[in-house]
Amino acid sequence: MNDNLLTKMSQDLLIFPFENENKQHFCARVIYSGMVLWMKAITLDNFELFADSYHSVSKHHHYKRSEEILKHMLDFFPESRDGFLQNMNLVTGSTRYT
Repeated sequence: MNDNLLTKMSQDLLIFPFENENKQHFCARVIYSGMVLWMKAITLDNFELFADSYHSVSKHHHYKRSEEILKHMLDFFPESRDGFLQNMNLVTGSTRYT
C-alpha cells in the first residue's frame, strides 16, 4: 500500500479512519471520495461557453475518463481493487480489470 499517498489524499479530503476500521476499508473510502471530485472535474474537460449555452463532455467521455482514473487509483492501492470491482460488477455486469 502506498501509505504516503493515502495519508496525503485523506488529509486533503478531510477523511479520517473510523474507530476499528481496517486499512482496506479506509483506503476504499478515500478512493471513492477522490473519485467523486474527479468525476465533477471531468465534466469541465473541454468546457466552453457558446452563445449563452454550455457545452461539456459526452457521457462516453465522462465514463472513459472516470474508468481510466479509477484504474490508476486501484493500481496505486491494489488491496482495495477487489471491493471496488465486486461493486462495479454488481452495477454494470462488467468484468473488466479482473
